[in-house]
Amino acid sequence: MKSFEVHGTFKMGDKIQNFTKVFNGMNEKGVIEKVYCDIGSRHRVKRGNIEILKVEERKE
Repeated sequence: MKSFEVHGTFKMGDKIQNFTKVFNGMNEKGVIEKVYCDIGSRHRVKRGNIEILKVEERKE
């Protein structure tokens, strides 16, 4: 299983919040889905308010 680092922002009220998350997954598409689920459930943010800026595979 690969490890991916995801950088992005999400809108929370009037503020824009930056985030960096690390997830394990088989591919980039699956990891992006995990990011939407995680941020949406933790902060009650809709997918339309989450912007993924960069996804990169981590070399460990």
